[in-house]
Amino acid sequence: DPPPPVRLHGSAVQQRIGKESLKAGDHIYSWRAAWVYAHHGIYVGDDKVIHFTRGRDQEVGTGTVIDFLLVSSGPNRSTTPCLVCSSEEATTAAETNGVTSSCLSCFLAGGALYRFEYDVNPALFLAKVRGGTCTLAATDPGEVVVRRAKYLLTNGFRCYSLFK
Repeated sequence: DPPPPVRLHGSAVQQRIGKESLKAGDHIYSWRAAWVYAHHGIYVGDDKVIHFTRGRDQEVGTGTVIDFLLVSSGPNRSTTPCLVCSSEEATTAAETNGVTSSCLSCFLAGGALYRFEYDVNPALFLAKVRGGTCTLAATDPGEVVVRRAKYLLTNGFRCYSLFK
């Protein structure tokens, strides 16, 4: 198989990955709204991704740019439930704690799949104009990352505010 296509983004190169290369604990993302925002998640195996979403009573609607980014960051809401990941339990959890689990397809919402890069060299880090796609820090072992993501799925992540 040929390697996935390389996409130019800002002044740095990002390589799309195929889902067959995913490992449990991978930090993944997909661009939303014409590359304005990247939606991040943790691949936990079995075609499932744990990621943040707006919790119950955290809806937006003031008509600001922030609203647009928040609405476009999550998976597309379809009128037809996904046969793979839709369940009443998953919906209830997402409504109450801001963390949800979905299938990879729903997480991607039609976008391309990218793996967040850890332990990159400083030159590459500085070359990436768009932040949020790599870090100088080392990654934790996959099993630790999965355990942390499952903890947040079960226990929630309190309301996040840019201004507090």
